[in-house]
Amino acid sequence: MGEKGVAVESLIGAWRLISFQSRTADGQSFFPFGAGAKGYVLFSASNFMCVAIMAENRPVITAKDLIETTVEQRAEAAATYISYAGPFTLREGLLVTRAEVSFYPHWVGTDQVRICELFGDKLTLTTPPVLVFNTELTSILTWEKC
Repeated sequence: MGEKGVAVESLIGAWRLISFQSRTADGQSFFPFGAGAKGYVLFSASNFMCVAIMAENRPVITAKDLIETTVEQRAEAAATYISYAGPFTLREGLLVTRAEVSFYPHWVGTDQVRICELFGDKLTLTTPPVLVFNTELTSILTWEKC
């Protein structure tokens, strides 16, 4: 059980994204993938997790398969999607996932750390502050048990 009272057993299963919000250090708030972003995070009993998140209103690609898409279409699709997976642990209120696969190649082999809080059937995962275009951002993702 972590410092915030989250036990691994309480994470096991599927969770649906209900909010993905980012905040700047000066308190400004926005939804990087839109207010209706969609996603799931799955936690297994063998301590593996997988997460996939996509923006609302992603562009529709009419090509029948990936090979027929243009570079521009793939780039636009990529800009509206996040995914990674790997083994996880809970340590002192933190969810630590070792990204073994990731949409972002530079995340492979890194620990993705999230502050983990559970309130009934709602799970909140908060990123540590990161610097993006000279602005410190923290993202708060709220999930609901499926």
